[in-house]
Amino acid sequence: MKSIVTSLFCISCLFLTSFKNPPKNAKVAIATQVSIGDEEQEFVELMNGKIIKGKVSKCNVFKTNSFKAKGSGEVVIDGVTYEYNDVMAVQHKKNRYKKNANGEFAKRTYKSKISVYYTWIDIGGGGNTRDFYYILKGDTGTLVEMTEGNLRTMVSDCPAATAVFDEYDKLTRRAQLDRSIKVNYDCIDAYDKCQ
Repeated sequence: MKSIVTSLFCISCLFLTSFKNPPKNAKVAIATQVSIGDEEQEFVELMNGKIIKGKVSKCNVFKTNSFKAKGSGEVVIDGVTYEYNDVMAVQHKKNRYKKNANGEFAKRTYKSKISVYYTWIDIGGGGNTRDFYYILKGDTGTLVEMTEGNLRTMVSDCPAATAVFDEYDKLTRRAQLDRSIKVNYDCIDAYDKCQ
């Protein structure tokens, strides 16, 4: 049983690693004040929705989020400091960070019509961590946990994307375990192809 769990963990890591850096031709759906041409423009989005564009010289929200208490990070843009609690999202060095429903920052790892965000928590020190994945349709709204139910809701307007889950449900239990993470990305990819 231990070898099965280890194998599943290794397979999961391989699938997830391949999506941490999306292909350069990935389609992007931007629904905020930040336009597609501004995708690499650094900015800070405040909790009130205001977006401040400029040069981010300090951004420790993601590192702070995972190893320290909430509320101790800050972002400095064009010399002005914004505290962790005042910031909803940050674009810094081509990386985007956004808060989840718990007020913790996650890093965007897959850019698409439905983007994937990642964070982790320290579970007992010694480098032991637990990974969490969130999804966001477009660029506005709140990150939600990446589950089959949440994805089904997001892709309900695309029969090809929902069919990915229907085919997955027909697999044997063992085959489902082997594909449990990859199926989410397959669904997102199918949704990108919908008109």
